[in-house]
Amino acid sequence: MDRGVRHVAPQAVEAALVFGDTPLDVIHGRAAGANAVAVASARYSLAELEASHPELLVPDLTAVGPILSFLQKQPHACVSTIGKLRICRKPGG
Repeated sequence: MDRGVRHVAPQAVEAALVFGDTPLDVIHGRAAGANAVAVASARYSLAELEASHPELLVPDLTAVGPILSFLQKQPHACVSTIGKLRICRKPGG
């Protein structure tokens, strides 16, 4: 994640948001300091993803309401994307 941050946002990054569909996506995202949104896929169930402790867990990406609500509550504005990684910083920062 650090390499991606240096490439896209050379200024200080306040927060990152990872969308993932595996427990490892959530675990590694959180280990890197990101907030993790877990999206259940055919491979991993909601229960399996919940065990990795994401900040938000949704059954699929059609669950737009909970995803938007979660994003609106975040104190940072996302400014760029690298794959599953969203680069964020505080508004006005």
